[in-house]
Amino acid sequence: MLLLIEGWSEPAVAVGVLATLTKPQYAIGLLVIGAVLLRRHLLARGTGPVPSPPGWVATLDQRIGGWFTRQQGVLRLVSSAVVGFVVGIVAILPFDLPSQAPAGVASIPVLGSIAGLLSVVGSAAAYYAVLTVNAFNAWAFVGPEPLTGGISDPNLVLDL
Repeated sequence: MLLLIEGWSEPAVAVGVLATLTKPQYAIGLLVIGAVLLRRHLLARGTGPVPSPPGWVATLDQRIGGWFTRQQGVLRLVSSAVVGFVVGIVAILPFDLPSQAPAGVASIPVLGSIAGLLSVVGSAAAYYAVLTVNAFNAWAFVGPEPLTGGISDPNLVLDL
């Protein structure tokens, strides 16, 4: 979020994707980043802060026509999405995620890793029948099976 506040669109998306891959609940952060970037680069162009690139990044920015400081619009949204996709793929490729993918896509190099990741996240989400496992908050009182109802249930076993 700090990168976004400073005006760095592509790095904000890159860090947001890494955070989401580390802890999927941070996907809400990606929604915030996406909404801010849509407004900043499409709906109200030029309203966001202009970053001040340091050292060699300033030289690179000058060589590519002020991409990081002056460029606004759809191209910045596309470049941010491409950076997020590349960072996400590079982060998941070292893992054996294709082994978790459906058989039809497991052998396709990048698609197998993406399908495997979605399968792992889906199975982890389906593992818990409650909205939160750490019930020291208000979410313990809501959901299809609130944790408060299971406190007296001797059959409820939570693997923490």
